[in-house]
Amino acid sequence: MARSHEITINGESFVARRGELLLDAALNNGIDLPYDCRAGHCGTCCVRLVSGEVHGGEGTEPGIVHACQCRIVGDAVLEKDQSSGVRTVEGVLSSLRRLSSEVMEVGIRTNSALPYHAGQYAQVRFDGYPSRPFSLTHPLRSNPYSRTVWFHVRRVKHGRVTSSLGRRIKPGHRVELTGPNGSAYFRPNLDGRLILVATNTGFAPIWSIAVAALRENPERTMIIVAGGRNIESLYMVPALVQLARFRNVHVVPVCSTPQRLSKAVKPGRPTDYLPGLVPTDVLYACGAPGMVDSIKAIAARIGAVCYADPFLPTPEDPVEESVLTRAMGWLPVITTRRQMNQLVLDRSRSLREPPMQDRSRSLREPPMQDRSRSLREPSMQDRSRTQWEPSMQDRSRSRREPPMQAYRMAEARVGSHYR
Repeated sequence: MARSHEITINGESFVARRGELLLDAALNNGIDLPYDCRAGHCGTCCVRLVSGEVHGGEGTEPGIVHACQCRIVGDAVLEKDQSSGVRTVEGVLSSLRRLSSEVMEVGIRTNSALPYHAGQYAQVRFDGYPSRPFSLTHPLRSNPYSRTVWFHVRRVKHGRVTSSLGRRIKPGHRVELTGPNGSAYFRPNLDGRLILVATNTGFAPIWSIAVAALRENPERTMIIVAGGRNIESLYMVPALVQLARFRNVHVVPVCSTPQRLSKAVKPGRPTDYLPGLVPTDVLYACGAPGMVDSIKAIAARIGAVCYADPFLPTPEDPVEESVLTRAMGWLPVITTRRQMNQLVLDRSRSLREPPMQDRSRSLREPPMQDRSRSLREPSMQDRSRTQWEPSMQDRSRSRREPPMQAYRMAEARVGSHYR
């Protein structure tokens, strides 16, 4: 049995030891193969196996392998897509908005465009701090056509970076972004049902994917399961409100910690509320590694395609906060209740209205992959006032609803979404 084999990547050949990791062998022989997590999750180092064989590291598509996970067992020819478009751009922190007691929406105005696919992430380095990977997302309120990129960031107590947001890191702080990275991005022209599963800030890429999918096809059937440890973790309710206006979109909020505020929020874990899968389904799972691995395993058993982005903790940062520091405050809870009420109001209205062609007009705008286009377009102020946000009439009505009544009313709405 040969102890070394000839490996060719994009026409460059080298000899590697049997059993060596493909990524290590490539880097040791001067092949500039990009990588990031080295755990087989991010997809940055994925290559296509043209001929020969490797062991392990299978990707989500046939013939695709993770170079950081597969080992050399014979001669092989592989190709790496050179059009990844990874670049480094500079900018400044332009916006910090609190979405919950834990999560902040971070806006960064860049000096030049950073094109990306919905679902990808970038390495974000605030001046004076180490870089961190954060998923690029769609803004909850602001104009998506400005030269600003958006992130949902969970502040971790004693974290070297996230705990400084709003304290030492304030608007005007200089930032450097490198990206985009990640293979769990939205693929257009898919006919199957779209199933999006997220926990906590894993909703950031899921929200971006949902927007891109509805822009491409407003009639697309979509199921969104959004989970968190407690009610306060469900910071994404405003986005769920906007998505739930589409009668073909079914929303299931899930909370793993027992709560009595409303039966509208289902007890348990996201995997408990997956629909019956078929091979034509396309799944995206983002968030806690355990949840992501479970979704991948379920999809594999059915033969459905699953794109996954587990959020791995940064080694320097604590993994969890104490129970007391994570206890939710009264004001955020009231806000969440009012937002839940909006789910009820919008759903009852959508059942009385004709199909959503006019309402989804803003979603048929070109994808956000080329943000430089926004510089040539007229002001998007009017376009940003779309059905993605509740109307003023809806907002005033939600303020008049008693908080507990809002949650009780939301129960019927969320139940009707899941089938």
